[in-house]
Amino acid sequence: MTAAPAVASSIIFPIILLVAVGASLLLQLAAAAPSPGHAAQGVTLSVHQGQVVVDNGVVQVTLSKPQGHITGVRYNGEQDLLDYDTRNDNSGGLDGTEFRVVSSTDQQVELSFRSAYDPSSPNTVRLNIDKRLVMMKGSSGFYCYAIFEHAGNWPAMNISEARLAFKLNTDKFNYMAVSDDIQRYMPSAADRDEPHGTPLAYKEAVLLTNPKEPQFKGEVDDKYEYSLDNKDNVVHGWISSSHPNPMGFWVINPSNEFKSGGPMKRELTSHVGPTSLTMFLGTHYIGNDIVLNLGDGEYWKKVLGPVFIYLNSNPKNGNLRALWDDAKAQAQAEAGKWPYSFPGSPDFAKAEDRGSVAGRLLVRDRYVSKADMPAGTAFVGLAAPGQPGSWATECKAISSGKLDGVCATAVLLKNLKHSQGRWDHIVVLALLRPDIGMVSAQGDQEPSSAVLGEALFFALRVLLSRSLSGSSTVLRNSDCVYLLLVDSQFGGVIKVQGDLNKLDFDLNNVYDCAAEWIKKHAKISVSSIDRVWNKLGNANWGDIGTLQVLIALFHSMIQFYGEPKYSLDELATEHSSRLQSRRSERHLVDRQANGNGLFRFQQRSHSPEIVEVQEEAAVDLKPQETLKLEIGSVVLMDDAYSQKGFQINDILTDSDPPIYTSTPVEEPTKTYLLYVGSSPSHLEPAWEDMNSWYQVQRQTKVLTLMKQRGISSRYIPQMVSSGRVVHPGPCNKPNSSGSCGHPWCSTPILVTSPVGETISNLIRNGLFGVEEALRCCHDCLSALAAAASSGIRHGDIRPENVIRVNNGSRHPYFVLIGWGHAILEDRDRPVMNLFFSSTFALQEGKLCAASDAESLIYLLYFCCGGVSPDLDSVESALQWRETSWSRRVIQQRLGDVSAVLKAFADYVDSLCGTPYPMDYDIWLKRLRRTINEDHGMEVNTSSS
Repeated sequence: MTAAPAVASSIIFPIILLVAVGASLLLQLAAAAPSPGHAAQGVTLSVHQGQVVVDNGVVQVTLSKPQGHITGVRYNGEQDLLDYDTRNDNSGGLDGTEFRVVSSTDQQVELSFRSAYDPSSPNTVRLNIDKRLVMMKGSSGFYCYAIFEHAGNWPAMNISEARLAFKLNTDKFNYMAVSDDIQRYMPSAADRDEPHGTPLAYKEAVLLTNPKEPQFKGEVDDKYEYSLDNKDNVVHGWISSSHPNPMGFWVINPSNEFKSGGPMKRELTSHVGPTSLTMFLGTHYIGNDIVLNLGDGEYWKKVLGPVFIYLNSNPKNGNLRALWDDAKAQAQAEAGKWPYSFPGSPDFAKAEDRGSVAGRLLVRDRYVSKADMPAGTAFVGLAAPGQPGSWATECKAISSGKLDGVCATAVLLKNLKHSQGRWDHIVVLALLRPDIGMVSAQGDQEPSSAVLGEALFFALRVLLSRSLSGSSTVLRNSDCVYLLLVDSQFGGVIKVQGDLNKLDFDLNNVYDCAAEWIKKHAKISVSSIDRVWNKLGNANWGDIGTLQVLIALFHSMIQFYGEPKYSLDELATEHSSRLQSRRSERHLVDRQANGNGLFRFQQRSHSPEIVEVQEEAAVDLKPQETLKLEIGSVVLMDDAYSQKGFQINDILTDSDPPIYTSTPVEEPTKTYLLYVGSSPSHLEPAWEDMNSWYQVQRQTKVLTLMKQRGISSRYIPQMVSSGRVVHPGPCNKPNSSGSCGHPWCSTPILVTSPVGETISNLIRNGLFGVEEALRCCHDCLSALAAAASSGIRHGDIRPENVIRVNNGSRHPYFVLIGWGHAILEDRDRPVMNLFFSSTFALQEGKLCAASDAESLIYLLYFCCGGVSPDLDSVESALQWRETSWSRRVIQQRLGDVSAVLKAFADYVDSLCGTPYPMDYDIWLKRLRRTINEDHGMEVNTSSS
């Protein structure tokens, strides 16, 4: 492929998961080949150097790692159903370079083999390609699919062919079946070569002049003889007729939605080789009109597949036709499952991400019949807008597998007969538009004309549907509808009211007559755009935007169900009193979260969260004095053995709760970190300040446990002392764990060493460079390795929890602090941080083996100048991670700092979400070697 200013030259590249004769290698990895009788076995995954094996007891598949070629399939007692020759690789340059386990359970295994386009090599395929293989428990086969992506800043390219190809074992498969009528024994590929065959007018057509089997003499072999229309190309494949227990190898296309050309597009199926194909895109029978043209800077993404590879055996009475009939039944079953629910890629639209269309298509032809005729044999499809007939050559449709996101949602009337919902059942419709908040940010409190026009169209659509409804309840509400315009933070309301009897409907001029009705007969009310949700996705009940949305929902429900028992004023008054009660009960005040944070997303929040709960008896509380430590003051602590005094030197972080640096009164040459918790509350324990509880009580427990388990590392803080504050005046608490009522009584304190400066401050002062990044990675990884040796994970890695210690030695080192949220057992849950939590933590609410390392990668990425995204929800955080890893944004940024950091990021990416343990030792050695050789530093490898 050569680059061109506007349009790159056409390139042909198939997705080829070719297979191989690697019997000796395969025999080293498994015992006897599995048989179909072992279906009860779960799916197992074995990862080896250079290859990976997936086995469900029925079928076993071996793939090259990280290339992603299927190098072996075992079934029915046979070890090599495929023919793969590494010397004749026809992968089209699509070798994967990154291997990842997407999921691995006894029910399902999904593998990813990904390759990324390198702009520095412009003559390579200008796509990110993710090849996937899925195997399910008990399934007699496996699934293959791929995701193609062309980034928005890449050069142009053309794609003329994309396919999935299997080359079967020539000694086994000799009977081909393409349809009920096209089935026969086939010549071998060798019969096409001279002197056995003679090419005719084009290379695909060969006259068999001297084949090895005389029955084929005089025939012309041509793969185009076995082509089928897409609508008929559902299942095809090969049978090993000479095997004692004949078996079939079948390619099943459960849907044609991922193919180009429409139902009448003709394409290749199976042919002499023996070869079986799935053609996702091809110019056969059409020519260059169907070539996929991607322009300079054009973003495009598409999911191809999944395609099911099915294997069967044991035909009744040796009848090969029984294998074909069974394959057709399986194909019908697969089509009934579409769209599949199992693909792990978010780019594949599941059933819940799709809409549906139902109705009748009638043909009116008065020359044939006076009555409308049902179009029983017609094909109905969904196509992108374009010129007439363009749907037949459109290759970019369904480019991302689904829409950019949900575009609307609605509150519907409950109707058991129509579970999918109908337009006339909409009570209130919410249009989801990502840029609604920009209106408020720009000072313009009303939505744009484009957004308003779209909302009016939907409003009229709902009103028309109601006016045509057979339900009297719906029909009487056909003159008024509320629409919500919302994004992830802001929202507004539009009310459209009018008499549809005054709509002068013109079938030939639909939009003009609709616009005329809106201008002359509709009353439209538009609210201002205001904040509805905070950045955690929760509604702030005191905001105007929230009240507007609630009132619109309230009035919409009144339309269908009548007035409620209590008026809106009564409900609002009661709600207000409840909120005020909760404010006093929970001491809700403005708090500064991560006040010394490095990034803007950690700035102060001025909208404390109010949560509506069931009404309870009010608790009469007197305001309590909060323990505040000033610089220079001394705090006394009782640690059960003696009383100790600590003088406050400085505030390390002014977060809530703060962390202080302190000096023991009796040892003024030493310096420690001092954490102060909250005074025990007289309320229920669940209402206490959990931030300080994790920082003091929980961290005390974790550090004590580490000491008991013998974990000793200079990169993990050491607990110096812990106890309770000794307050001024007499104390008459009833027992050691109680409180006397003084606001400081029994306030917990934790003292640790060493003392250092947080990464946040280092970056703010421009003191975090390449050497610091390498040292930070090494030291934090050492801390994680030491903790992991005893089954402990950190769970809260962020810039405020890493300090640089400069104790007068030649080189400073980093210590990982903040172990209060550490994971000690399965029931523990990590902190949810949109910027630093691992993907698995955000998805599952728990950590996998590589989660802490993944968080460390994010920390290094942001601290080394990585662009800070605007994240306001878990969904946006997951999308940012998916995009950043797939486009190698994180690896490239860390690669600018150090090659070893880039390699480490690639390694962590390959383990994300998998059960496989981290190999800490190899990366600690590589980091030490890089630090010592490239930067002339020394790394202390001692444990303390």
